[in-house]
Parts: sequence; C-alpha cells; structure tokens
Amino acid sequence: GEVGLAILDAEGNEIRGGQSKEEGSHDKGPFVGKDSGMNRFLWDMRHKGAETVPGDETVGGLDESLAGPLATPGTYQARLSVNGTVLTQSFEVKKNPINPSGKEDLEAQFQLLVGIRDKASQVSLGVVQLRDIRDQVDSWANQAQGNPQGERISTAAKDIKDKLTRVELELVQVTDNKAPTMDGPVRLYSKLAALNSVVSSADYAPTAQMTEVYEDIAARVDTQLQQLNKVIGEDVTSFNTLVSELGLPPIDLG
Repeated sequence: GEVGLAILDAEGNEIRGGQSKEEGSHDKGPFVGKDSGMNRFLWDMRHKGAETVPGDETVGGLDESLAGPLATPGTYQARLSVNGTVLTQSFEVKKNPINPSGKEDLEAQFQLLVGIRDKASQVSLGVVQLRDIRDQVDSWANQAQGNPQGERISTAAKDIKDKLTRVELELVQVTDNKAPTMDGPVRLYSKLAALNSVVSSADYAPTAQMTEVYEDIAARVDTQLQQLNKVIGEDVTSFNTLVSELGLPPIDLG
C-alpha cells in the first residue's frame, strides 16, 4: 500500500514530506520507505525551496542557492499515513545553545528567506508560462503560412514573441544551450539566489541592507511580471481572436 510522511508546523501546515515510490515512477522524491521492519526518512530541517524551470540549468542550476529556509525553533509534527491510517507525533526543534540570536532575530531571518523563495518561484513560473506561450504563438504562426491572414498572424506573433523575450531577458539569463555562463549578465533570478545565500549564511537577523536589496529586486520582478500579464491580457487575447478566424484553437494559458 501507499505510505506518506509529512512534516507540519505548529499551525498544521505541511512543510516537507514524501510518499512511497511507486513502481516505474520517475519522480525525484524524496521517498518514504515501506519495507517490512524499520524505515528511515531524513528531514534536513528545511522548508521547501524555490520552484525552478525544468531542463534549464541557467535557472535550475541555482537549486542549492535557493534551498528552502531552515525551520525556526519550535514545535512541529510528523504525520505518517499508511493505507488510510494516520499517526501523528509532536517534536521540538531547539535552538543551537551557542547561538546568541533570539527568537525574534531568527523569525525575521526566516520571513525574509521565505519572501526570497516565493519571489524566485514567481520568476520561475513566469518564465515557464512565457516560454510556453511563445512556443504556441510560433506554432500558430507557422500553421497560418499560406493563408490570407497569414501575414497578419505572423506580424502579431513576432510582436508577442519580442515582448515576451524582453521580459524573459530581465528575469533570467538566456543562453543558446540553456547552461549558465560566467560572462553573462546577472539577471533578477540569479540576484535572488545570491541574496538567499548571503541571508542564510549565518543564524542572525538580516541587516537593513539585506532587506533593502530584497525590496528593490522584488519590485523589479513585480514590474516584469506585470508586463507579462499585460502581454497576456492584451496581446495574447487579440491574437486568440485573430487565430479563431482560421479555426485554430486559442493559446492555452495553462
């Protein structure tokens, strides 16, 4: 049968977890053992990390730099489910006794790291969406070639692709082989990854400068995502109206 294990915070929100591996599964896990006898599941005491762009090392290669924040000291729960039977056990995460930081300092650090993680996830999801839209627009333009409306669709498609690419180039580094380069420009996602590493480098409250840098990067990310939403709301909507005249399905926005 299926076995699941979840780590919950004091409010009952799931932090991390895993399921038993199904035969033929290609998921990366983490997996929960279900062999007879003793099984062990290791939690690294971290919350979930940022979302990444599958198959793109310029984004996904920063996984370690955007690892989830460490759990702050407090009460947590482990919830084990086996074939519908649920068992829950509370446990404590204690502060390192040699760490002089107080609870408020560690909580401030945690909140900033969560903000960085969530903003990076917004970037990743936005890049996935814009790349998918761009591929669909390109496909529709190719299908319209030779049609009386083909030139109009081609022109509209190029306009959309140009606008999406401008947003993409602000959010992430773009290379031909989707691998990071040392001589490429540092984009917003990479800046978030670097900031995450600095803020999490020690168990102390973030400095005012760290917070200011985050707020600046977050505002610039929001500007680009707003531009993406504008392209979707205006340009893609108009494009869908245009292709519908050819009997083609609209762009799937997921």
